[in-house]
Amino acid sequence: MIKRSIVFCLLIACTSLYAQKEWIQINTDHGGEYNNLKQAIPVVDALTGKFAFFLKEKNGITAYYFDDNQELISEIKGPELPKNTPVFIGNAIKNDRCTLFFKNHLGRPFSSLQFDFKTEKYSLKKTLDISLKKETVVDYFNDDDRLYVLSIVKRTSILKLYTINVDSEVLVETIDLSKESFSDFHSSFYNLYYGNYDSDKTTTVLFGEPTSLEIASARSKAYFENGVITLTADFSDAYTYLLNINVKDGAYSLEEYKNKNSKRSELRAKSNSFIYDAYFFNVYTTSKRLVLDVYDRETKSLIKEFKIDEQSPIAFKNTPIILEEGDFDSYRELDKNTQFLRKITKSNLGVGVYEQHGNLVLTLGASKEKLSGGSTGLIVGAGILGGIVGGALIGSFGSYSKTKSTRIIGLFDKNLNHVKGEVPINGFDKINNYTRDFKRIQLESIFKYGDSYIWGCFYKSTGTYRFVKF
Repeated sequence: MIKRSIVFCLLIACTSLYAQKEWIQINTDHGGEYNNLKQAIPVVDALTGKFAFFLKEKNGITAYYFDDNQELISEIKGPELPKNTPVFIGNAIKNDRCTLFFKNHLGRPFSSLQFDFKTEKYSLKKTLDISLKKETVVDYFNDDDRLYVLSIVKRTSILKLYTINVDSEVLVETIDLSKESFSDFHSSFYNLYYGNYDSDKTTTVLFGEPTSLEIASARSKAYFENGVITLTADFSDAYTYLLNINVKDGAYSLEEYKNKNSKRSELRAKSNSFIYDAYFFNVYTTSKRLVLDVYDRETKSLIKEFKIDEQSPIAFKNTPIILEEGDFDSYRELDKNTQFLRKITKSNLGVGVYEQHGNLVLTLGASKEKLSGGSTGLIVGAGILGGIVGGALIGSFGSYSKTKSTRIIGLFDKNLNHVKGEVPINGFDKINNYTRDFKRIQLESIFKYGDSYIWGCFYKSTGTYRFVKF
C-alpha cells in the first residue's frame, strides 16, 4: 500500500511538472483549407495583457483581438499584402492598434499593415521611408510599440538605426565607428564590414530563453535587452568585441576582450563567447583541453575559470556528456573527456546561458550544423536564425529542438558557484514533451505571455487554431 501511494504521488508530481491547459481556441473560416493559410503571427501587448493574433492567408490577413481575460473583442479582415513584401519582420502595438511590418526577400522595400481594433479598420502602407541605399541589414529588434532595423553602410564602419513606430513613422540615427579598429593575431581591421562575401551571419539571442548551440556557436551574435542592442564578434580566436548601442539616442560603447588562452601555435583551436546579464563568458578549446572564463563586464575582471582536460572528472557538469542528433531517438552518452574534446573541436563551439529557478543553466559544447562560412567578419548580413523573421521565439524553439550537438549542462548560482542537482525542465522541454507524438504540426507558433509559454497550431479537420498554456 505504501509503495502504491509513493507511485501515485510521483504520478501527480510528474503531471504537475508537465501541466498545460487550454488557453484560447479560434474558430477560423478555414476548415479543411490549410493550403490557404501561410503564416500565424502572435502579438502580445505587455502593458495591457491584450493579445492580437493574425492568420496570413493567400488573399489577405485576418486579425483577432483578445482582452486580458482571453475574450475575443474584435475581428478584422485585412487586405492582401503587396507582392513585393511578403516576409514578416516584426510588429508594434499600442493603444489597441497593431502594425505588422514586412519586407521582400532581398531586404527592401518595406511595407506595413495597421489594424485599429477600436474602429475595426485597417491601413496599408505599401512603402516605408527606409531606402537602405548602399546598406546591408544587420538585424531586426522588436520592442513592444516599435521596431528597430539596424543596417551597415557597405565597406564602412557606419551603422544606421531605423526606428519605426506603430504609425509607421521612421526615424534614423547614424552611428559612426570609423575611428575604431578591430584586431586579430595578425593585423587590425578598420571597418565593420570586413569579411562581407563569406562572413558568418549574425544570429539573434533572446535574453533569458534557452539557446541552442546552433545559435550560440555563431561567431557573431545580436542581443537586445533594456533598450540596448549588443553585437558580439569573435575575431580569429584572439579577441571578442562587444558593441553596445542605446536605441534611444544611438550612443555606443565598445568592449574588447583578449582571449588569454589563445595561442598562435594552436592552429586547430577554437573559441567563442556569450553574454548574460553582467557576465561575459569566453570558451577556448583544443583537442586536449578546454578553458571557460567568466568576466565581470563592468570591471573586465576575471571572476571564474573552469577547465576540462583529458583525464580529470568534469567537476562542474550536472549531466553526462550528451551526443544528440536532433531528434528524440538519437540520444546517447559519451564516457570519456577525450571524446568530448575531440568532437567539439571538430564542430562549431559554443556556450549558452539562461536563468531558471534562481540558478544559471549553462550549456557547453558544439553544434554539428555549420551556420555559414569561415570568415571572421563582425556583423555583415542579417542571418536571423533565431530572430524576429517569422517570429522570435518559434525560431529559437525550432533550433533548440532540432540542433545536432555534443554538450554538457551545468548549474550555477548567481556567484558562479557550481550547484549540484538535476537540471530543471524548461518551457521548451515541456512543449517538446507535449508535441513529440504529434504526426504533423501545422502553422505552429510559440510566444511568452507573462511568465508562461503559449504554444499554438492549426487543426485542419476542425478549422480551429488552438493555443495551449505551459
